Amino acid sequence: MIRVINQKNSRAGWAMVAALVAVVAGMPALAQDTPSLPDALQQIRTYEFGQNREMLSVVQDYCTKSYGDAAMRQQIEQGLIEILGSDATYDCKDFVCRQLYVIGTDASVPALAKMLTDEKHSDMARYALESIEGEAADDALLTALGNADDRVQVGIINSIGMRGQEEAVADLATLLNDPDPAVAKASATALGRIGGEKAADALAKARGSASEELKPAITNGYLMCASNYVQNGQKGKAKAIYAELNSDAESREAHIAAIEGLVAVEGADSLPMLIELLKGSDAGLQAIAAGALRNLEGGKVTAELASALPKLDPHGQLVALYALRAREDGEALPAVTAALDSSDPDVKIAALEALATVGNASSVSQLAALSMSDDAEVARVSRATLGALRGDDVDGVIVTAMQSADSPAKTVLIQALATRGAESAIPTLLQTASDQDESVRNASFDALGALANGSDLAALVDLLVKVNGDPSQTAAENAVVSTVQRIDPPQKGAQQIAQAFSTIKGKPEVRASLVRVVGRIADPSSLPQLRDLVASAKADPVKDAAVKALADWPTADALDDLRQIASNSDNNTHKTLAFRGFLRLLRQGGDRPVEETLALYEEASKLAASADDKRLVLAGLAEIGDERALALVEPYLADEEVKAEAAQATEQIKSKIQG
Repeated sequence: MIRVINQKNSRAGWAMVAALVAVVAGMPALAQDTPSLPDALQQIRTYEFGQNREMLSVVQDYCTKSYGDAAMRQQIEQGLIEILGSDATYDCKDFVCRQLYVIGTDASVPALAKMLTDEKHSDMARYALESIEGEAADDALLTALGNADDRVQVGIINSIGMRGQEEAVADLATLLNDPDPAVAKASATALGRIGGEKAADALAKARGSASEELKPAITNGYLMCASNYVQNGQKGKAKAIYAELNSDAESREAHIAAIEGLVAVEGADSLPMLIELLKGSDAGLQAIAAGALRNLEGGKVTAELASALPKLDPHGQLVALYALRAREDGEALPAVTAALDSSDPDVKIAALEALATVGNASSVSQLAALSMSDDAEVARVSRATLGALRGDDVDGVIVTAMQSADSPAKTVLIQALATRGAESAIPTLLQTASDQDESVRNASFDALGALANGSDLAALVDLLVKVNGDPSQTAAENAVVSTVQRIDPPQKGAQQIAQAFSTIKGKPEVRASLVRVVGRIADPSSLPQLRDLVASAKADPVKDAAVKALADWPTADALDDLRQIASNSDNNTHKTLAFRGFLRLLRQGGDRPVEETLALYEEASKLAASADDKRLVLAGLAEIGDERALALVEPYLADEEVKAEAAQATEQIKSKIQG
């Protein structure tokens, strides 16, 4: 009889062989000094685990190289078979069976069959036989099944199941009543793997009289039969099994598996069953049903689920809302909106979250109102949903709603526009940035910082000038900086700021604000302007801002400027800012020669006026692995204020020099 083994149980070694083909194609021939195959086979006979594996690798290489060479492969297989019948060690035979798993044929079956009922060698023999297709291996396993004792019978049953041997069904069915539970359970699993009507009938019959210990395994095998039916396109037969097991009388696991199986075979036709589960009081089954309804196809699914929503208990409503949210179907909007009135806080939150995918512009007003709720969680989720709401013209409706909203609500709506990336709202936001309410102004500037582009920069700069001295000035500066950083190249934005600065006469606070913005943009083209402002003899907020901008400059371009200020300024605040900025840039390193760096640290040592300044110098010197750095640290060892830091820096420098 010719057998066709189920694809999922076919020779597992084919995947390995396919991979080996690619490897072998690029492998060199065996080295000339490699032992011959007979010699290698002879030498591995005494191998024991932990010994040198060189000869094992040689034999394995011969097996690999034999792919496509039938004569060579036959020679290797025969040599391996002879070892199985010899007094070779256990570990050697284990290795041989692993090679036969890859290259074994019917020729290997007799030798392997003799090992099947031997407790010591049965597992390794089964491993090799499972990959050999055809009747010979099947017959060997079946014969061994009747001759093996319980200690090896379970393994043989497992192999028969893995191979999908239909002719073994009758024997396995008998073993379902075996007094050894392990044998009976293994038989149930094997019958499930084999599948088909005879296996399913045997399992169905056994379920009726099975003990509590065996029934789960038999039922699981029965479910495996149903799965096999599905894979083979026999959905009607699978459905019959699933319908039988869809009962509270079954184990929890079997009941859930049956429900999932019915959904798989029935599709949208399982909708009534799932709705009934939702209407029940079993929270676990409600969750299973909702999970299935998330992705179930069919035009009626959303409508039926939405219709059932108000009839469910709170947990049922909760999981149903999660399913509706996942379905992203606007048909559910009325039901979800109604659920916002639920007295159950979890249901209300779930409904708010669902609106993010099923809601539209009509939901804006309700969400805006709930965003002002005294319930912090309701307010938070409402705002998040407002930012994620889908549908046509949601942004436009939000902008319209702002016109009649009070300041707190207007602030929330502006934040939603920013979250939504609503660039169409920029003109409105430029207007609300001048609102009388500070929170509205700040929210507007924050939104503009996220949304505005180069074409809006001039209007933003005008707003920045107007808010001079206002609490919203920082928010305005942030918006301008963020906008310039999105301009490519940023130099264009920096130049616009410079031009605005040049047109403003007087108004030092306004000019200082623009200088702060220039400093944060940190475009190299702005350095000459900052230097000119610092060089001015006039002490005013503009000069203060210029010094601060240089002190915070991100690159070494400002290093010399800061050194000059720290050395020559008669303003102690400027000196301190410049000194610390100078040390910060100095520690950044770069491609500066170490001699130049040490010279700058020597100058910094002379400028360090306070203990904190000295500590900054020591921290920088500690990073330089050079003897000359030790000389600069040495004077500090006698300074009571910083001698501990000096000692630590000395150790760090020495460590860097040595290592």
